[in-house]
Amino acid sequence: MGYVCVSGGYFSGHRYEKGQLIDERHILPSRVQALIRNGRIARTEAKPAAELVAETGYAEIGTDTIPVPIPMREQDGNATVMQLMMHPADIVVAIEIMQQNVENAVKAVKEVSNEDILILLDSADSRKGVKEAAKAQAAKLAEAQPEG
Repeated sequence: MGYVCVSGGYFSGHRYEKGQLIDERHILPSRVQALIRNGRIARTEAKPAAELVAETGYAEIGTDTIPVPIPMREQDGNATVMQLMMHPADIVVAIEIMQQNVENAVKAVKEVSNEDILILLDSADSRKGVKEAAKAQAAKLAEAQPEG
């Protein structure tokens, strides 16, 4: 098991950017839970080739996904939870969009081609403009997909 940097920072004197795989030796075992709870790191099952990390500084996510619960409100008023299985890199994209001002976020949403990111944005971002942009982009993607 490894760790991925959720927010940039220093761990054991080594600088990590968002999305970078953290060398396990740089995280004190006694601090793991606090760092996860505070949103600094996340656990990952990804074990990329050492050469890739050394060359690029980033982990190849591969097929590892994280379950993301999305609360859904039914038309009858009942609440259900939909479970998305998302790649960590896609979650990072959604978070980066949510951190932007509305104008820039709407522009960024128009570039998204992953429906799961759009679902997460619609669910988690409370700004009307971003929600509308995510729904419009999802409709555009649905039109572009051939039926069958």
